[in-house]
Amino acid sequence: MNVLSSLILSTVEVANLLPLVAVVICVGAMIMFLAKAAVILRVQADDTLRPSTIPTNPNVQVPRLKMTRVHIPFTFRLLETGNNSFEGKLTPI
Repeated sequence: MNVLSSLILSTVEVANLLPLVAVVICVGAMIMFLAKAAVILRVQADDTLRPSTIPTNPNVQVPRLKMTRVHIPFTFRLLETGNNSFEGKLTPI
């Protein structure tokens, strides 16, 4: 009987520890996420806080794509004769 009561007691203790372990894991994950975000923001703000010593030329033009005309063998247009409205095209529901 003593073995059974100790088994039940240990089971109850484990059941009480599970939510505590879950909270510790969630808090640890949140701290890791915030640390990662702080590192990313620090890297992005590093150039603003301490500008680099490499000179940059603001007069350099950005490369652009050279576009060419493409011949399309068909065109779309409305017929000039006839009724081009949607009034006669109503369908009952």
